[in-house]
Amino acid sequence: MIMFKQVSTIDGKRLDWQIPSVKEMTLDSHHLTLLPALIDPHAHFRTPGLEYKEDWKTGAKAALQEGITTVFAMPNTLSITNTLERVLEKKQLIQKQLKQAEISLRFNLYLGVDKNHFSEIARCCNEVIGLKIFMGSSTGGLLLDDDVSLETAFKLAAENDLLVAVHAEDQDLILKRKVRFFHHKEPKIHSKIRNAQVAYLATSKAIDLARKYHTRLYLLHVSTAQEIELVRQAKEKGLCVYCEVLPPHHLFLSTKAYDSPGTKAQVNPPLRQQVHSNALWQAIREKVVDTIGIETTLPLLLDACNQGKNPIVRY
Repeated sequence: MIMFKQVSTIDGKRLDWQIPSVKEMTLDSHHLTLLPALIDPHAHFRTPGLEYKEDWKTGAKAALQEGITTVFAMPNTLSITNTLERVLEKKQLIQKQLKQAEISLRFNLYLGVDKNHFSEIARCCNEVIGLKIFMGSSTGGLLLDDDVSLETAFKLAAENDLLVAVHAEDQDLILKRKVRFFHHKEPKIHSKIRNAQVAYLATSKAIDLARKYHTRLYLLHVSTAQEIELVRQAKEKGLCVYCEVLPPHHLFLSTKAYDSPGTKAQVNPPLRQQVHSNALWQAIREKVVDTIGIETTLPLLLDACNQGKNPIVRY
């Protein structure tokens, strides 16, 4: 048994906390804070097909090091997780790797939605946590950029009681702005091509579809003040709309980062001006934001808590 003496809790109390162990230890823990186990609802482990980046052995170890005991994994692997057969195959691979590593990590999967596999939504409804939709191009062949396909996906999600997790960027506007900025090659143009309006249009459309079909909507990596206002209004109207903000890209960095690492600072959605980061922090304090993506940045979030930016007691 390991005993943590006088550890702090997130509500300011102190207590003695013990955990099972083959070792007998008592630790002076007055400088430590006891946190609940965390859930990462936006994880990118790379099995199958991209294990040279990471697999579930290494990913699970990293998750547990940060206090994460449950993850929901995204579908953009090789092959893409977009059919029941691939979902089941992926689960078997994950379970095998976790068993080999002797790690008990809880997990579930998102089903990737494309235009050719809508019938898989009903087939997979009992095997996945939700659907992942890319409204703007970002990775692989997962792209739903036309109204008919989006309507179909949101309708089927509601019928099968599945959450829809959305990468909300308007593909049509992205393509138009690529043409406009074609002759500009500097890295910072990425944020001008995929500007705040690109995010706003897609987020607005996703919320409208959630309202129309009574679909549960989870907006990933919200990055602009305008999107936050849309989410706020949706919540006030009683819609099942949730949102995530994602450090370090949109809380700790801004477009000034292009001055140093250049193209290494390119992400989708892109880095924003500081005014948007300020709006995201304010939305966290006002409880408009539902989840904060980890992306291995938990130490940064704890620093922000100590600086008064992030009221971690809320989460």
